[in-house]
Amino acid sequence: MGCRRVTQLAAGFLAATIFSVPGYAQQIPARHQFDVPAQPLKYALRDVTQASGLQLFAASRDLAGRTSPELHGNMTVRDALDQLLTGTGLEAQIDGGSIFIRGRSDGTPASTGSASPERSEIVVTGTHLKGAPIASPTITLSAQTMRDAGQASLTKALEDLPQNFGGGQNPNIGLGVSGSQNASGAATINLRGVGGDATLTLLNGHRLAYDVSGQSIDISSIPFLAVDRIEIVPDGASALYGSDAVAGVANILLRRDYSGVMTDVRVAGATDGGAFDQQYGLVAGTRWDGGGVMAAYEFDRQTAVSADDRSYARDRAPGLTLTPYLRHHNGALSVHQDILDNLTFALDIIANQRWNSYDYALDSRGDYKLNGGRVSSTTSSFAVSPSISWAIGNGWSASIAGMYGLDHNKYVDSSYYNGTSSISSQLCNCNSANSVEANITGPIASLPAGPVNIAVGGGYRSNNFTQSSLNLDVSQHAYFAYAEAEMPIFSPDQSRWYAHRLLLTGALRYENYPSVAHVFTPKLGLVYEPVDDLTVKMSWGRSFKAPTLYQQFSAIRSGLLPATVAGGSPGSTVVELVGGNRSLKPERARSWSVTAQWHPSSVPGFDIEVSYFDIDYKDRVVSPIQYVSLALQNPQYSQYVQNSPNDAEISEALSDTDFTNYTGAAFNRSNVAAIIDDRYVNAGRQLIHGIDADVKYSFSTAKTHWTLSGSATYLVSHQRLTAEQPLLALAGTLYNPPHFRARAGTVWTHAAFTISAFINYTGGVRDNRTVPAVGVRSMTTFDINGRYAPGRLFGSVSGVELGLSVENLFNRAPGIIRNTPAYQQPYDSTNYSPVGRLVALDIRKKW
Repeated sequence: MGCRRVTQLAAGFLAATIFSVPGYAQQIPARHQFDVPAQPLKYALRDVTQASGLQLFAASRDLAGRTSPELHGNMTVRDALDQLLTGTGLEAQIDGGSIFIRGRSDGTPASTGSASPERSEIVVTGTHLKGAPIASPTITLSAQTMRDAGQASLTKALEDLPQNFGGGQNPNIGLGVSGSQNASGAATINLRGVGGDATLTLLNGHRLAYDVSGQSIDISSIPFLAVDRIEIVPDGASALYGSDAVAGVANILLRRDYSGVMTDVRVAGATDGGAFDQQYGLVAGTRWDGGGVMAAYEFDRQTAVSADDRSYARDRAPGLTLTPYLRHHNGALSVHQDILDNLTFALDIIANQRWNSYDYALDSRGDYKLNGGRVSSTTSSFAVSPSISWAIGNGWSASIAGMYGLDHNKYVDSSYYNGTSSISSQLCNCNSANSVEANITGPIASLPAGPVNIAVGGGYRSNNFTQSSLNLDVSQHAYFAYAEAEMPIFSPDQSRWYAHRLLLTGALRYENYPSVAHVFTPKLGLVYEPVDDLTVKMSWGRSFKAPTLYQQFSAIRSGLLPATVAGGSPGSTVVELVGGNRSLKPERARSWSVTAQWHPSSVPGFDIEVSYFDIDYKDRVVSPIQYVSLALQNPQYSQYVQNSPNDAEISEALSDTDFTNYTGAAFNRSNVAAIIDDRYVNAGRQLIHGIDADVKYSFSTAKTHWTLSGSATYLVSHQRLTAEQPLLALAGTLYNPPHFRARAGTVWTHAAFTISAFINYTGGVRDNRTVPAVGVRSMTTFDINGRYAPGRLFGSVSGVELGLSVENLFNRAPGIIRNTPAYQQPYDSTNYSPVGRLVALDIRKKW
């Protein structure tokens, strides 16, 4: 079925559903006559939304204690909302048939004693129902929160997040780190260390093309000034979003509207040398009656950090690049326009061009041109996503959205041996993707506690992967349908002494991957507030991840090795098979979480949230033989070893494979002692559980505003590669997440000044490559950040902000690990940074 046919079916499904809804033809007038008296803001907003036939979603703590002016006249809903919210620090977003009230993205304090924006914002990720409470834990990082912390990129913001792990596809990963790579200079999100391919990353709710050969998404391709906020649901979400959302989903939301022009210049450098960073950004936009546009551009250039720049690496890894040279151009465009009074068109576009390079030497001479290599890559990515939303009436809305994206990475590894260029391998990891999805949401019944809302949708998705070196050009298609519902049992209006609020949620998704599998994934949730100050959330669900195209279709390679390499007897040989497996099935997981959130009304602005999470992740795609040197000796590998094969069995194993003889002697079939099958299989299993904690307290005095915050995660995880192998620890070991990570800090604002200070703690790990295992020490760093906005005091320099920040103030170095070759960082590059103290100067101007 072609994409055009699927689009027609999706549009037909949407139209058929819409015309089956009573009251679909109700139109929302462009202008209304409003006569609203001065009163508490929450009642004024209610009057406006009721008069206009829209739904209102707002956090009660944002509206508490506020009053509104009188509102009289014939005007648009947008004009009415702007008048009511003037001076409140709140803003309204109209999306389909709903109005969302939230704190401003520019970080204007909402009011004295207001709750922190991370908790007062309405989260749109983790549900298809607009404004619905989320039964899973949530994390929100607003643009202003990240700026207050001195973070100048999404990469840095996610690097500081305790729940995120630096392993996987990330620019600072060194060679020889199992399960991780820096093939393109991309930065990806890896929640819980479960895998970058097991964390689904979205842009404004839609997917992007994958990066390199895995199923992760590059977040560094998005201009930082274009970002409004990041919403993260660190819980299984395949019932809502499909494949990859095993550890959770991260949704990067662009600024919906921007009026004016803002420029930003940032220069930074490490005091020990290297990491000199030049970043230039611009965002511009305007809003008109019925529409708006935002455009952003960013250029960034960062020099490498060499082992020669760091005393602890200079002698251990001479000539090695510790962090790569990076350069990129990023662009983003977001536009929306009302076609009719109740029909809105929106379009999101991002584009990226990135260069990345690093060197490695293979001996103590430290010169890659004598013995070593240089790896360089160029990446071009692009995505466009149009959508149409329809406010049908009676609380119903519908939408249809499409996406086309590509991510092409051209990778070159130039190797040298004894001063002579020996190999220059070149390949293209080229991904493309397209999708179309339609849904409809609205109430289907009314209960005493409120309406029962549902969302129903479906669509089509396709991914294509090409790798030139393997002559690989393959595609994967998926057809999906889903339904989601929320049912209120008790509401605050019912005044139950034992239940301030009780809400049940559920979702079910079906995905069909032709020739791979049919997958059903359910999710159930409960939101219970015994009193107004306490919220308890429980979630249970199943998730899955489709095998990557590389895992399925990469060429099978066979090699003839001396048997001693696999633990066999001298004089004989073995055949080893590695590569793809077209019989792979999806990886599957069961996850559940319990969250308690306390936000006492007696202490405005205080909020604490604690969550317990548990993931049982099975059928993981792995190469089953962890140590080839033990393949013929360890009985746990016996099912993947065929001893004493005959001539026909050897011929069958070698057929349709890329064969290489590594023995240096002629191939003698009678001398083959075994066939070792190390191709990808569904055999692995991971067990992950732990606790997240987050606390915030925001308050104001006469002239100052304070925000205190802290977040931490405790993680335990184990892995078994096959059923015959023992369960081994992951968390707390080398190149895996530590058991404990935390970040805490304060932000102080007084007149034109903002000062923040944060402490970051990354726990130690155990280097279990030797017996006994050796401990690697933890790393604690301090960051400070200051901003001065003289325009608040002097009109002649209006809109100017000057910023100075220092990361790792005390220049803490990573703990050293032993017995690493010259081409590998002498520290755990997935958990600890070699940059050291980094000083940055930032100048921002709003025009």
